[in-house]
Amino acid sequence: MRKIILLMLFLFNLPTLTGQERWVCSGEYINDPEVSCVSKNQNLEISDFSQLGDNFIAELTFNVGKLDVKSRNSFITGVGIYDFQDMLIKIEGTIRGLSFNGQGKFIHLDGVFKAAEYEGNFENNLMSGEGTYYYSDGVKKTGEKIIGTFKDDGPIKGVFSGFGDIYEGEFNNDTWKFEGFGIYSYANGDRYEGEFLAGEKSGYGKVFFSSGDYAEGMFKNDQMNGPGEYHFEEVPGCESHCLVKNVGIMRDGQISGIGTSYTETGAIGYQGEFLNSLQHGRGIQYDESGFAFYHGEHFQGEITGKGINYFKDGSYYEGEFENSYWHGRGVQYVKEFGETYVGNYVYGSLEGPGTILTDEYKIEATFEDGLLQGKGKTIYPDGTVAYAEYDKGEIISRLGDSLIPEVRTKRVALVIGNNNYLNGPLENAVNDSEGIKNSLENSGFEVIHVTNATKKDFYNALWEFRDKIKQLGTNSSVASLFYYAGHASQVDGINYLNPVDTVIRDESDLELESINARKILNILDTNREGIKIMILDACRNNPFKSFSRSSDLGLAQMDAPSGTFIAYSTSPGKIALDGSAGNYSFYTGSLISNIAIPGMTIEEVFKNTRRDVVRLTSREQIPWEASSLLGDFYFQKN
Repeated sequence: MRKIILLMLFLFNLPTLTGQERWVCSGEYINDPEVSCVSKNQNLEISDFSQLGDNFIAELTFNVGKLDVKSRNSFITGVGIYDFQDMLIKIEGTIRGLSFNGQGKFIHLDGVFKAAEYEGNFENNLMSGEGTYYYSDGVKKTGEKIIGTFKDDGPIKGVFSGFGDIYEGEFNNDTWKFEGFGIYSYANGDRYEGEFLAGEKSGYGKVFFSSGDYAEGMFKNDQMNGPGEYHFEEVPGCESHCLVKNVGIMRDGQISGIGTSYTETGAIGYQGEFLNSLQHGRGIQYDESGFAFYHGEHFQGEITGKGINYFKDGSYYEGEFENSYWHGRGVQYVKEFGETYVGNYVYGSLEGPGTILTDEYKIEATFEDGLLQGKGKTIYPDGTVAYAEYDKGEIISRLGDSLIPEVRTKRVALVIGNNNYLNGPLENAVNDSEGIKNSLENSGFEVIHVTNATKKDFYNALWEFRDKIKQLGTNSSVASLFYYAGHASQVDGINYLNPVDTVIRDESDLELESINARKILNILDTNREGIKIMILDACRNNPFKSFSRSSDLGLAQMDAPSGTFIAYSTSPGKIALDGSAGNYSFYTGSLISNIAIPGMTIEEVFKNTRRDVVRLTSREQIPWEASSLLGDFYFQKN
């Protein structure tokens, strides 16, 4: 028993025996500037543990835990156990003042961060300076860590590594997330260099892929979002004219919207719409020379939809595509032979019923692999046909020795002539319309004739004309013609024909009070396969010209559907004379004379008319035409 008592006395007096005085200190908060300390001999209020001497042991308690401090030869160290927001941590290291300052270590003892550790420098109990933080999964260390510079208990710059990934750059020390400039190297070999915000790629950056591809541009929400570029290291299966760079608007890492693809030489290979980095929507394809060989639709990276395939010699295909093949309804024009092929294409070849159009004939037949096969007929401009049988594009027999008359072309016309305007009456327009009416009837046209048409009369005549075209059917044997003599105006490239009761106060009244010429073209186009003719003998001393913003006084040239012929009494932007030579105006009188000449194509009729008018007006008036006819049309046959 005596030995036990002696041992207890020895342990109690161990600090004294070793020369270290024992102190018991207390404070309210961990960062209090002063604490109270008591020993056997004295009471002190201290702001630095060094005030307790060179050799001592002290125990400090406060609201969140306990700190055991030891000093030997003025070197003060400590071990603290703290409970911060239900997280129990242990810190050990160098003490200066009343806190850990200098090298030290802490470890989470429980909670979701259990086993996580920090080794490095401290300032006022906080991780600050150079150090290493080891992550845990709540049970053990995971292998993830940050080596770098810490401030106020969080990293500001350093290297994060874990599971093969490495980040080197700036951090937000409050959230511990990547923020600022950094480089993130992935385990798979990919690498990002650029700006981060709240742990995500945000701002300008570059991504280098292990494949050799790389992308650069603006990032948001950890993906490329905004202007960007994607560069391909190589394009599998491509030897030349390879699309190696896409530039455009990125959405979640993919180009979606308008963009451009460039080749290895820096030339443009594609320009248009993208979806998920694939050509998708309308766009233009270019070949090695910069020639735009395709305009049209794309679907998921392939030429699919409606478009036009152009060739350098002037040939083209216009119609439907599938996976870069001509596939569906289409029209192929071969310039070398002046031939137009119309029909249904199957992966590049014309198949089934189709038509070949030239200036000399039209062939209607069946096609196999793009070649004429079986029975077909050839239709000539004079209305006669020849029948033959084909095998692989060659005639193997003619069916009949003579030409068989074909049904005569069905013809309908609307003729309008206006004299009696409230403002600026004319003298010759009605008489001109009478002459054209008679000439057309002699050429086989059924004519709807209206004179001095009010707005109501004009529309009623157009509706009757439209219904008549529909009754005749939508085929190539129908010809529809519109003739107008009277006042007309144009504003910003849009032509308007003016009824006699037109009252124009400003240019906005034109759309309400006048007839937009585009409406008439739309009515003519009711017969898509037939011949469509528009003749405008207008712009005669125009009283409405002051309302046009254009400096031109005459009409604007119009684009028209395929199979349309548009004739103007004078060249675009000029005015026609309302004078006369005989019973009619210069233009209409000359036209009537040439229509009556048998065997002339429509182009020849109007060419001769132009010569006559130029001669009669001493070149003051030069008629003009625009044509998209695919075949020949004759007012009078031989």
